[in-house]
Amino acid sequence: MVPGTANAGHPGALFALTLTFDNGEGVTRDIDPALAFYRDAAVLGHGGATASLGAFFHKGKGVPQDRAPASH
Repeated sequence: MVPGTANAGHPGALFALTLTFDNGEGVTRDIDPALAFYRDAAVLGHGGATASLGAFFHKGKGVPQDRAPASH
């Protein structure tokens, strides 16, 4: 159910899918799709995704460290 709703652009489903890849729950942990889904969910207004994406940039986790995007 989650992948179908994620494909439909549901921010909560995208965030759930992101956590799957970010934490390696049932799939091989892979930061690239996790970041893509975090971005998609954040663009759709999911607060948790926005905060998580900011943390990725703040820490430089899978992306070059850049604290400017993290502060917005």
